Amino acid sequence: MVYFFTGTDHARVYHTLSRYLAIMREKQPGATVLVFTADNFDQTTFEEALFGQSLFLNKHIVAARRLSENELAGKFVLENIEAIAKSPSAFLFYEPRDFAQGKPARENELAQALTKVAKDVKVFNQPVAVKPDFNIFTLTNDLGARDREHLWLDYHRAIRAKVEPLDVFWKLLWQVKSMIIASRAKDITKTELKPAVAARAARASRNFKPEELTAMLTELTTMYHETFLKSDDFNFRLEKFILSV
Repeated sequence: MVYFFTGTDHARVYHTLSRYLAIMREKQPGATVLVFTADNFDQTTFEEALFGQSLFLNKHIVAARRLSENELAGKFVLENIEAIAKSPSAFLFYEPRDFAQGKPARENELAQALTKVAKDVKVFNQPVAVKPDFNIFTLTNDLGARDREHLWLDYHRAIRAKVEPLDVFWKLLWQVKSMIIASRAKDITKTELKPAVAARAARASRNFKPEELTAMLTELTTMYHETFLKSDDFNFRLEKFILSV
């Protein structure tokens, strides 16, 4: 059976999934718990959770986060969506929704399919915030230019303009990922990035060593998983990251 968690309020969505997972673990202490992300998805292990109950004689609790960001993972889940829905094991999926330039929230194909088959769907959305006084992409430009002083100053301008630190986090993470993709591509026109984005990211990536880009991605990913989003700890680590650029 499928439980689906989504929405633009990423913090509430993620922590609701975590609460459900904890409750299921408490109710089924003998169940095998597996956690998949876009980075660690393993098809063989997922197949064992989906089809292997009769062999192992126990149910599974599977938490899967942002699998749509992994092309192979998303395709596998879509191809097996009916089997997942009918499985006696519990599958908890988290796929976020995002606002694009003030337009309605977007849903990817996997999120749409999960919504149709889920036993329970939890949606937590944030209201669209109009922030005319600050262009958040100024921060990605500062990061790409490796201009620590302006990045820090513009971060505080963003905060005064009521931009959420979490929104800043997603934009900085997007910029780092874009620079890594562009720096590793033999032909940036053949990446998943839009041409203008790829060109800017390629230029920006020259301001960093490959290991520095990897370290930044690691720090941002660790920050996301180790801190409570929208907490003072999260805000402190985000500003510390900005000052380390």
